[in-house]
Amino acid sequence: MKIPLAWLLLQKWLWITILGCISVVLLPFLIVYGILILPAEAKVAAIFTVIGAWSIAGAYKDWAISKRREEAGISR
Repeated sequence: MKIPLAWLLLQKWLWITILGCISVVLLPFLIVYGILILPAEAKVAAIFTVIGAWSIAGAYKDWAISKRREEAGISR
């Protein structure tokens, strides 16, 4: 059975996946470029903001994993 390519290209999830992959690749480069063109004082604030956001995301991930393990009754 042959699947027509036109049908595949019209699928919403294909394009969501493609755009998601492109954004995962390009967004960090755009953020770094944006930080590099800032004045010196703003660069410091932007870098501390990125570090703070990264720390919060990491802490939330660790909390979510430990909460899931606690609910499942799994100990480390």
